[in-house]
Amino acid sequence: MLRVEEVTDVRALSDHEAEWSMLAAEGIGADFFQTPEWVMAWLGCFWQDKPIAFLFVRDGQSLVGLAPLLRDDAGALSCSSSLAFPVNPHAKRADFLHTVDRRALLKTVFEYLLQTRGSIRLALSHERTKAEDLATMQLAAQDQRLAVLVRDDGASPIIRVNGDWDDYLRSRSSHFRREQARKCKKLEGAWSVRWTTARTAKEWERAMTDVLVIERNSWKDRAGTSFLTEDGVASFYSNLARRCASRQWLRLHLLYLDDRPVAHIYGLVYKGEFYAVKTTYDEAYRSWSPGLVLFQYVIRQALQDGVRVFDLLGEESRWKREIANDARQYAHLCVYSTMQGRCDWCALRENTLKPFLRTNAPQAVELVKKARRSLPILSRIAS
Repeated sequence: MLRVEEVTDVRALSDHEAEWSMLAAEGIGADFFQTPEWVMAWLGCFWQDKPIAFLFVRDGQSLVGLAPLLRDDAGALSCSSSLAFPVNPHAKRADFLHTVDRRALLKTVFEYLLQTRGSIRLALSHERTKAEDLATMQLAAQDQRLAVLVRDDGASPIIRVNGDWDDYLRSRSSHFRREQARKCKKLEGAWSVRWTTARTAKEWERAMTDVLVIERNSWKDRAGTSFLTEDGVASFYSNLARRCASRQWLRLHLLYLDDRPVAHIYGLVYKGEFYAVKTTYDEAYRSWSPGLVLFQYVIRQALQDGVRVFDLLGEESRWKREIANDARQYAHLCVYSTMQGRCDWCALRENTLKPFLRTNAPQAVELVKKARRSLPILSRIAS
């Protein structure tokens, strides 16, 4: 018989970290974004003093499942008065962590939430390629007379390789291979090139001075998304680096040209997968493509180290599509009790109105999309 232990105090989560880590290591389909290293760092920077409802699922005394839920009363991550998983636009994956049958786990969690809350409004992000998991979610929801709304949530380019660097290159076009070789030759012919990798907490601290130089001279600084300008980001990544360094997961790569730091890739390795969590370059060196050249070095090294999936994370872009040979498709899921007006309206809009407009008024849909991109307030109203 599965039972739920609810933790509502962030400070109490530290008492569960050891068994949580073991659950993540053994979890069915579990990845880095379900580990306490990621979630605890995320909570410490982006969810300070806000309520949580972590549901630890046990079989006897053994931890067999976890739903790391946040009480999103203000609607910071989803609609207001909902329970949401800790996600952000860069790392969209968030799901239940489990070592037991998924449907049994979901049944236990849904029953507990209905008994303690009376109704459910649950928001999470899901990988569409895990179709069986999505189907199980819908079946488990139906068992409890809950509805599931599925919305597209974009894609994240990845490199998937069963082999070495040459195998990866063969998965790309001949034009791509020529361009990569040309860019590398051009950069190495113009500069004295050096690249380093920080893996320990001490190496991270030393490297951060150079990382901040790169961030300050990058386009991300002007856009307000660098370590220096985006609220909480520097402390988040520093905390995460220290946690991951102690587990030997940290891979902070830097590229130097004539001993000047010009590009970095903040990477993490977990279960044979490389996560390119944060990356940028000094715009003064844009014409030498330092970021792309550094990616060549890092991908080659990762494959030599046994990595088989290199996740570029974030939204799709031209440069990511050029180096990726696959992608992860995502969906935003809302699991909710029926007869809730706001949720029923969202379902009607997504499942009926939008498909009707796409078919019968495609030009109007494009006009609305353009307006939303140019006027952010419309985007918030329309969503």
